[in-house]
Amino acid sequence: MNVYVFIICPPFSGSTLLERIISTAPHVSNLGGHEGQWIARRYMPTATLDERANWTVNEAKFAGDESYDWQKIKRIWHGAWDLAKPVLVEKSPPNVLRAKMLQREFPNSRFILSFRNPYATIQAISQHNDRSIEDIAEFCGQCARIQMQNEEDLKNGIFISYEALTGDPSKTKESLQTFIPEAGPFDTQRTFHIKHRVSAIRNMNQEYIEQWTPEEIRRINSVLLRHRKALKHWGYDLI
Repeated sequence: MNVYVFIICPPFSGSTLLERIISTAPHVSNLGGHEGQWIARRYMPTATLDERANWTVNEAKFAGDESYDWQKIKRIWHGAWDLAKPVLVEKSPPNVLRAKMLQREFPNSRFILSFRNPYATIQAISQHNDRSIEDIAEFCGQCARIQMQNEEDLKNGIFISYEALTGDPSKTKESLQTFIPEAGPFDTQRTFHIKHRVSAIRNMNQEYIEQWTPEEIRRINSVLLRHRKALKHWGYDLI
């Protein structure tokens, strides 16, 4: 029986790197480098321009069963995975809102929850999206809240933060080996092609955070303050 590994991670927070690392193992298949949300987009909700990296504004759309045809989604995903490999991985960011459905529809599933310093995430999203930084900060805060619920609901999961992933790749490799022993050995020494750049694993938070002005930090904090409890749950606080 195949093992399904779903990465539950907001956008621009390390999910692509995590999937690439998992896919270095010899017994793992991903969806050909694509996200499941796009190859099955006819049968599941996808983000409009206003919802890109902002799908928490319409939680009902992405978390409602009526929006999904799971029989057809599974047929498409199974057609894209190499089913001869025991471990099948998928990493669409809106999984944050459909984690419980994935657990129900894929009984032999495991989940890797992740999160990233919100100031770095907000900066990364802002470089690809023209929404206000307050709107993006609200999205990040909502993701922190929803991830807390996912942590409670998911029966077989682990948490690997972006900072742990990039700060100690050897420890991450050990965690993955313990969690997905069927995958075989992982390689964290190679370079990875992520969002138009090729590099070894490294933490890019500081170079993103340093781009904020004090006034922009104040504006971000005015929003994140409402989500401080959820952020602190994941190890983050206001700056």
